[in-house]
Amino acid sequence: MRYQRILEVARQFPSRRTLDLGCGLGQLTRELSSLEGQLFGSDLSPVALRRARVDLHASSRRVELFAARSIALPVADASFDLIVAADGLYSWDIDRDARAIALGEIHRALAPRGRVVFTEHMRPARFAEFVDEIKAGPLHIERTTYFHDRPAYQFESWLKGVRTLALSRALVRSVRVARALSGVGRLFGTRGARHICVIARRD
Repeated sequence: MRYQRILEVARQFPSRRTLDLGCGLGQLTRELSSLEGQLFGSDLSPVALRRARVDLHASSRRVELFAARSIALPVADASFDLIVAADGLYSWDIDRDARAIALGEIHRALAPRGRVVFTEHMRPARFAEFVDEIKAGPLHIERTTYFHDRPAYQFESWLKGVRTLALSRALVRSVRVARALSGVGRLFGTRGARHICVIARRD
């Protein structure tokens, strides 16, 4: 469901060129392939990119994949109208100084008025820290939202002991169940979320 949520956010910003930064095995890239315009994916790991190429080969859309470090993107200035950094910054396991450089690189790679969608999986106590770190960079934050997915994660952990059962596997994979649990999480505000989503732009 996280990928669908990110896709819903990305669809709000028409883009001629979109980058899935830190695309890994390409699971989110596959969802983003329904967007209009050209789609690119980059990742630090050549092994992950090879697997992503194989998995995305069956897609009807051509996706350009390339190896890149977030602190040194091999692209021209203003290359993309939209950059998606899903579970990036903190999950990339780079230190604070490197994260600041990565934010500068994302800003450089964005076209004027282009947007970047950041998501991160963390405890609610760290949400403000994440937002402040983006604020300290060159991007302008437009809004912050939450996926209210904590109940879904808890539900999944409860089912781990019986995941061999077909019913438990179906429940874990059900988007309908995940959305219902998200409604429960929404009742608890940020305490019901494990994913934060920050939309920022280049002025």
